[in-house]
Parts: sequence; C-alpha cells; structure tokens
Amino acid sequence: LVSARTHLNRSYAFLLKNLPGEAAQEARRAIGLDPELAQAYNNLGIAYTKQGRVREAEEAFGKAVELDPLYKDALANLAGLLAALGKRREALGHYLKALAIAPTDGVLHNNIAVLYFKEGSFDKARDHARKAMDLGVNVDPGFLDELMDRADATRQHRSRDGERLQQRWRPVE
Repeated sequence: LVSARTHLNRSYAFLLKNLPGEAAQEARRAIGLDPELAQAYNNLGIAYTKQGRVREAEEAFGKAVELDPLYKDALANLAGLLAALGKRREALGHYLKALAIAPTDGVLHNNIAVLYFKEGSFDKARDHARKAMDLGVNVDPGFLDELMDRADATRQHRSRDGERLQQRWRPVE
C-alpha cells in the first residue's frame, strides 16, 4: 500500500522534472489518501500553474493555506499567482503574511518590493529591495535604478509640497 507521503514525494519529483500532469495526478492521489495534507495541495497548485489552469491553482493554493495558515511556501505561491493575475493588493497581503513567518526570506522581500513599486509606494519598495539585497538576493539592477529614481522624485515632490504649505499656512500674529 502506497502512502500519501509517497505520492506527495512523487508529485514533487515530477515537478522537478517539469512534468506537471504527472505531478498533479500524484498530488491528487496524496489528497485522496490524506485530505488534510497541505503540501499536496501546494504541489497541485504548482502543477496547475504550470499547466495554465490558474483558477484551479488558486483554489489549490487557497486550500493549502486554509489547512496550514503558517505554510510560507503556499502563501508565497498563492501571492505570486495573484500578482500575475493583477490582484496586487490581495497578493501583497499573502506575501506579508509569509514574511511574518519568514522575515529573513530575501525572495519575499524582493517580491514585496516589486508589488509596492507597482502600487506607487516607492519608499516601502526601496526598503524591501534593500532588505532583499542585504539577505543576498540579486535584485535586478534596472529595477533598482528605476526604484531609486522614483523614490527620490517622490521625496522631492513631498518636500516641495511641504514648503508650499508652510508658506501658505502661517500662524496668525
């Protein structure tokens, strides 16, 4: 008799070989034997993502997170899928949950930096990009240049706005 863990391991092996159909089949077998096995749902989500079955992938990752809310990889995979679908706010929430679990994960910091950048939160993006680099992630130099330019421009704009407000709103003497 083959255990759920054996099917889980097989699904992982098939993912490493870039055989998502076989990986999905093994993950479903693992789930059939142990419906509470969060890792099997995560593997299923990865396989579905590779097959372009995004709705099913989102459901599988969601089920993995439901079963194990502290499963960093499932949170990150769900966030990555949501980001690719343009659901940036939702993706950011999942990335931040994953980061709370693994604050020294440089890849999470990098991905959060990209989402903050796309949201226009350049200072937060810069902070996470720096943290990613401090943790050894090779952050794309073009992204860093654009990020630093935008963060500097935003700071300069805020400074000018502050000066204008100070000139306009003076205390009554």
